[in-house]
Amino acid sequence: EEMNLNLPVQDLELFGIYSDPQRDFRKHAVSVVFVMDLPPHVMPQPGDDAFQVHRVDISNDDIVNNLHTFIDHKTVIRDFKKSRQRSQQLQQQANNIKKQQQKKGQNQNVRQQQQQQQELAPIPRTGDEEPFKRSICPMP
Repeated sequence: EEMNLNLPVQDLELFGIYSDPQRDFRKHAVSVVFVMDLPPHVMPQPGDDAFQVHRVDISNDDIVNNLHTFIDHKTVIRDFKKSRQRSQQLQQQANNIKKQQQKKGQNQNVRQQQQQQQELAPIPRTGDEEPFKRSICPMP
């Protein structure tokens, strides 16, 4: 709406809804925020009530802090960054758990193999055992 982009709906991800009655001095406005990966060659254009559109690197806190944005747009950017950081942390935790489970499974497999080898290994003889005697019974 504010950037004059025609975007496929399936590429949009609902991020949040901002509806603080104090966020806009003109009136109570509700913003529905969507996110998507915008290819580098696509340059948004100002539209509706936007005067300018700038593409900025939001990973740089200095840039974000020095942005001149409307009302609570910095809040939206900061919330987005926190959300992505949290997603990355959760993904890292999930990967660590998966690695631990794989390692645990590998350790269990090694223990099982060692146990099987011990079960199949011949019993060591000390030399003072009685010789093994076999009885043969003729069939009637």
